[in-house]
Amino acid sequence: MGIGMRSVYWVDVLRLIPTADHLDRAKLDAVLGWFDPEDLSRLKPLEIASDTALNLYLLDGHCRAWALWATGVDKAPAVVKDTFPQKRAAFPLRDISSLPIL
Repeated sequence: MGIGMRSVYWVDVLRLIPTADHLDRAKLDAVLGWFDPEDLSRLKPLEIASDTALNLYLLDGHCRAWALWATGVDKAPAVVKDTFPQKRAAFPLRDISSLPIL
């Protein structure tokens, strides 16, 4: 899965707070072209960060997270990239289902 020595955790998809303001239609279409909710072996773990309140911020993999959510997969493989130094107020508390697709 290309993650080196990092541990992979399974987290609730809807617990992830997006750090992007939208999903790119072309990227999402590309992910949906290979994504299979019945076989997650090709799914690269999402990169996340946490803050002191243990909120989980999605750093990379917004389209993959959306594909998981849209197909009813509740848990996502994720690696904790780092702690998140920015304040929570910088990102609205929302989940991946609320991002517009542009």
